[in-house]
Amino acid sequence: MRLSLNTNWSAYDYCNISRDEYLIGIGAMHTEQKAHDVLIKAVAELLDKEYKVNLLITGTGPLQDSLKRLVVNEGIENNVHFLGLIDQNKLYRLLAELDVYSMPSRWEGYCVGVAEAMALGTPCVLSDIKTFKEVYDNCALYHSVDNPCELASTIEQLLSDKNLRENLSMRASELIRSQYNLNDVATQYESLYMDIC
Repeated sequence: MRLSLNTNWSAYDYCNISRDEYLIGIGAMHTEQKAHDVLIKAVAELLDKEYKVNLLITGTGPLQDSLKRLVVNEGIENNVHFLGLIDQNKLYRLLAELDVYSMPSRWEGYCVGVAEAMALGTPCVLSDIKTFKEVYDNCALYHSVDNPCELASTIEQLLSDKNLRENLSMRASELIRSQYNLNDVATQYESLYMDIC
């Protein structure tokens, strides 16, 4: 179930992208941990296979300049959009518009961006690190760490199968709703405080 957000802002319009093209996104600090470079190379492969894809990158960080150089070196600057920091309403609208949210992290603690994308019903492709597999199980597709070819292939699988996208979307949003029910979280905090006292 995809969420409809009350805002007129659209990533398609903001980035001047045709609505018949796929949107792939990542929202994270531009650091070695998040492996934007792997996703950029995967998108280059998809474009080589003539998929109509655009990569939307939110956030900033110490690797931003080198990531921009990588985009130019791959020759895909017309299909990669660095959006910087955007306000929360626009971010949620962007996440809801994406066809695929990718987080190819090399390591993670807990990734809020993945949970936000899943809550909005956006199908996710994640690296197969232990944290992601334990938390998200069958609610995402996975690829090996630092493997742009496998990431491209996994995204391709998702883009070519609408039923798979819809099933992942449904499972992911249900998982997030069940794990992060406000009443349940409040009860857990109450229990924690009672144990401490």
